Amino acid sequence: MKAKTVRTVILILLLQLTGFCIIYYKQMLKPPTPITYIEKEYSIDAKAIYMEFQSDNKAFDEKYLNKIVGITGIVTAVKDSLIILNNKIVCIPNLKFRTLKINQPIKIKGRYIGYDELFDNIKINECIIESF
Repeated sequence: MKAKTVRTVILILLLQLTGFCIIYYKQMLKPPTPITYIEKEYSIDAKAIYMEFQSDNKAFDEKYLNKIVGITGIVTAVKDSLIILNNKIVCIPNLKFRTLKINQPIKIKGRYIGYDELFDNIKINECIIESF
């Protein structure tokens, strides 16, 4: 009789563990939503966003850090896999981008990940080009 009870308890525990693993796998380990499907929280001009950063960088980080922003600016450089807007915004795109020309107006969407003090640049990750 005791052996049957022990087997039943072990079976119930195994079923609970299996259920927990399935829920964990489906909920916690699901891939992140692509940035194309996420609405931008802020739309701003490249010059304006840099001026806002210079005025109060602590408040700027609280407002924009890890948020999706849309930025309009002028392409000032295209290096390796980076797009630089107005010499102050560094965009790191997810995908290969089409041929961009220097001094071309562009609108991008991406996630603000911080400020690079060494290069004096605002960094935007997961960038996609909305229009140019």
